[in-house]
Amino acid sequence: MAEHFDNDSNIVHVASRKTGLDISDENAVHSYFESIGTIEHFADEINALNK
Repeated sequence: MAEHFDNDSNIVHVASRKTGLDISDENAVHSYFESIGTIEHFADEINALNK
């Protein structure tokens, strides 16, 4: 899904354990999203693929 939206018009961030984010650590998740700034769109790949 990230590859589909990754182009010159978009910046795609993938947040997961595979990319180094410990999603079980609430402070780490908060810090990660704080570092990104304003998010225009948020996509949950698991739910998007099940629709």
